[in-house]
Amino acid sequence: MTCYYRNGTHAADDTPCPNANTCCPSSATCTDNLLCRDKNNHANGSLTDFPDGHAYNYTGLYYTPSCQDKSYKGCSVACTTYDSYRGQYIWACNAALTKYCCHDDEASLGQGDCCDGGTFELAVPESSTLPSATPSPSASASASSSLSLSSSSVLAGASGSVSPSTTAAAAATNDLSTGAKAGIAIGAAGAGIIIIVLVALLLRARRLAANTPGQNQSEKHTFRTSGARARRAELEACAYAPPSELSARPARSRFELGS
Repeated sequence: MTCYYRNGTHAADDTPCPNANTCCPSSATCTDNLLCRDKNNHANGSLTDFPDGHAYNYTGLYYTPSCQDKSYKGCSVACTTYDSYRGQYIWACNAALTKYCCHDDEASLGQGDCCDGGTFELAVPESSTLPSATPSPSASASASSSLSLSSSSVLAGASGSVSPSTTAAAAATNDLSTGAKAGIAIGAAGAGIIIIVLVALLLRARRLAANTPGQNQSEKHTFRTSGARARRAELEACAYAPPSELSARPARSRFELGS
């Protein structure tokens, strides 16, 4: 299938796109919004190194396709004129990839260099695929490193907005942190109560231990007093005992004992 530029000349380096009348270079990617995605347009915002030793960011870079129909039926004519004999560079100007601008071929190629001069709208290129990181011969080594369109914004458009589930997960993480803090506070309070109870029990045990020796001394004193009273009673009993009856037999004299 032959591909044509807008002026009707043959686009020898282009290849027909599937399910469309457009054509793109074999190094590029055909998109649903009828553009060609440049091979150096990396959705992750990475730079492309060139032989001159410089690296440039071409995230958001597209260009106009050629067409399988000379009248351009079913093809986009954005950024082209009737005498166009080649593709024209196009920059994406917003994260949603719905606004674009036509790069001026007379100016150095810098990211989003035409977005301030007027834009047009196209559908989001949903079916575009990631190109390789090999530098494209069509990209000039003298391209400007101006980054009027941040790669982060284009990356955000390619990757999509943050999903509600991600937000909910973040909220759950915050709730968990609060709960953990509350648990730590409750645990600390419980530990403090336990320590107070243990100290109170220890003091009570010491008081009981201090009182026990006094009680023993009292018991010993009582025992000694009781013993003294018993001995005194015995002595009194002996003192008041009635005299025993004397024998009526006269005592023997010393002389009688000797006989």
